[in-house]
Amino acid sequence: MIAVSNFTNSQIHRLCQSKPTNTHLIPNGTDIEYFKPIDKNQEGNLREKYNIKKTSLILLTLARVIPRKGHDVVIKALPQIVKVIPNIIYLIAGPENLKWKIELTKIASELRVENHIRFLGYVTDQEKLDLYQICDTYIMVSKNADLDGDSEGFGITFLEANACGKPVIGSNTDGIPDAVENSVSGLLVEPNNVDQTVEAIIKLLSNHKLRTKMGELARKRVENHFTWDHVVTGIRDLIDNRAFIL
Repeated sequence: MIAVSNFTNSQIHRLCQSKPTNTHLIPNGTDIEYFKPIDKNQEGNLREKYNIKKTSLILLTLARVIPRKGHDVVIKALPQIVKVIPNIIYLIAGPENLKWKIELTKIASELRVENHIRFLGYVTDQEKLDLYQICDTYIMVSKNADLDGDSEGFGITFLEANACGKPVIGSNTDGIPDAVENSVSGLLVEPNNVDQTVEAIIKLLSNHKLRTKMGELARKRVENHFTWDHVVTGIRDLIDNRAFIL
């Protein structure tokens, strides 16, 4: 059996009645020729396409709009962030649970940060790529696995954003720590922790040099460990009965 993260591997062992001894860890991969950085002129043109000012600092979440994904934590963090970064725009893209979207809109209105948020709904593959390339930081502060077992087995969007040269912010839960190397490709915060989320967002969005450096390290990390070639090599090594070392 192949698990994509340490968390997934632990769940296999927890749930299987006969404890498996033949599990192997091979993480997800991403296409580094498709997800890649672009120059500032191209980014500027894309911002015009989405009617976003060049001076805005963009925070992006690309995920299903459901409670577990932690959009509410980011929205609750915005009042403190706006005081430091008044030109922040939080883009929320992905299929929407209407009831939860209404709740998020209500929270944003009560906190008076609705002008800093845009709900984009479902986006195409091309739009998804555009959004990765224009954002300054990607964030998905998912919460712990819910009672139904819905969890973050890995977090492929972190790799996609990293491959585009963008630093990320994720929560230190489930499979996310396998996707995000803290202080290298991004920052990890405790799930459902507004204060830590505020601190991480301000740390990255207020420091262009840090974002650039972390984005470059993130891209190299993906190139070195998370391409589909790496995945295929790992699987072939298992088939050939050779040891695979992550």
